[in-house]
Amino acid sequence: EQPVQRGQQSLCREQLTQELSHGGKFLLTGAGGMGKTRLLLELCGRCTARYHAAEPVFVYLSLRGYQACSNDTFFLRRTLLQLLRFPPEHPQYHDALHSLHVLFDQTDSKGQASVVLLLDGLNEAGTQRKMLLAEIEELCRCKGVGLLLTDRTDAVMEYALRDFVSLSLSPLQAQQIDSQFTARGLAPPESQRLRQLLTTPMLLFLYLESAEPTDNSTPETQQALLALYLQHFYLQTLREDSGDQNSQLINRYLLRHFLPQVAWEMHRQGRTIL
Repeated sequence: EQPVQRGQQSLCREQLTQELSHGGKFLLTGAGGMGKTRLLLELCGRCTARYHAAEPVFVYLSLRGYQACSNDTFFLRRTLLQLLRFPPEHPQYHDALHSLHVLFDQTDSKGQASVVLLLDGLNEAGTQRKMLLAEIEELCRCKGVGLLLTDRTDAVMEYALRDFVSLSLSPLQAQQIDSQFTARGLAPPESQRLRQLLTTPMLLFLYLESAEPTDNSTPETQQALLALYLQHFYLQTLREDSGDQNSQLINRYLLRHFLPQVAWEMHRQGRTIL
């Protein structure tokens, strides 16, 4: 389990869940690939595995879609309403919105929240985030709402989200990395530069997917590691379509031309979705 840090204090999943359930507001930071999304999905899956009327409802929401509606004052609330299913005599939009606001202000006798919102990827919400931040701060003032928001850094706290507590995901430790190699029957790499890269969970996963027992390659930069993974994935698709030249040609075009063009266009437009 990857530890979550609050200052010098390590926070386990159970502690984080309890504090969120009682209305805690947290900003979880970490570089790309550190496992922020995985943690939110893990919390959501664990807390929705069963329903209990006395426990808050955990809801996972990706903020990536905000790029397409950057002037939406009620983006989060509209998204929540779209997830709900109403009876045939469903209420009007304003009635449903009012019901949400009532729910957001409800706590039980023990101070437990009604809803915990897991908001993933403030850094992927685009550059026009004024309305989104205003809505998050408005929800932050609701006593029946717990909030866990992710971002690459906590720079946003210089001018917004002052009531949030900053958390961070710690890099993987050496024993955690070695155990993953051992589980796959692979020898842990000796290169210290490579081992430093592998402290990021996503990069460790990509390397393990690419590495083979007879492989002597030792990528020492993130770019080299990604290139190794993509080459391995490319060859794997060719082997899976062995003898089917049409499928191989399609996959070759997708991986060598189409996806790089998409990535360049995303970079050019400064967007994470097209």
